[in-house]
Amino acid sequence: MQSISQWVISIVGVSILSLIVDVIMPEGKMRKYIKGVMAIVIAYIIMSPLVLLWSGDKATDSIDSLFSKYNDNSTSQVVVDQSFTDSIVNNRIDAITDNLEQVLNDNGYTGIIIQVEYTVYSNYPIVDTVLLDLRNMVITSNTPDSSINESIISLAVITMGLSSSQVVILE
Repeated sequence: MQSISQWVISIVGVSILSLIVDVIMPEGKMRKYIKGVMAIVIAYIIMSPLVLLWSGDKATDSIDSLFSKYNDNSTSQVVVDQSFTDSIVNNRIDAITDNLEQVLNDNGYTGIIIQVEYTVYSNYPIVDTVLLDLRNMVITSNTPDSSINESIISLAVITMGLSSSQVVILE
């Protein structure tokens, strides 16, 4: 039924377009030719579904197949490529990790292995926990041994905008 209404709407639309062109066109020989072309277009639109009806198919199937490009809802839906969104999330996590690693290196803490645990909300990663493995760490600054962990936690908290309870040190 929807395809029939679309057919009628297309007939009305072309008729209105023909009327507008008729009003705009100046008098002369060109006006006759344009009227003739518009009449052929209107006749084609009217006849196209009728030809399918005479071919012996069921009427509704024929009309629906004629207007299938209008009825195909899959073309109007957005299809999300999950691998693409996963790669975007992974790139964001890699950037966060690289940024923290750079801040730690700039403050004299190299060789720290960083793991970010996160959840994805609306294709955006939300950091839950940062695990900092200090077993291979090399200290190149003059920080006292008693404040190394606090200094590293403080740098992670400031860099990533987390609370200190979200930063876990593995030794």
